[in-house]
Amino acid sequence: GAMQGAAGLPLRVFGVLALPSLTPESLVAYGVLRTAHAILTSVLLVAVLAHIAGALHDGFVGRHGLLRRML
Repeated sequence: GAMQGAAGLPLRVFGVLALPSLTPESLVAYGVLRTAHAILTSVLLVAVLAHIAGALHDGFVGRHGLLRRML
């Protein structure tokens, strides 16, 4: 949404409905939004991997039975 609007591109839903832009067209805003998107994507990936690693650690090292209860 906001990143596409800043790039000057329309936001289309299912290729039919065009939604209004959330941000004015601006290359500076597009660059900031793209950088924020990349950083937040990396943060989310690290959080998911840490969660998986913690569950596996508990299942194979901790032996508290938490992993068995989750599955």
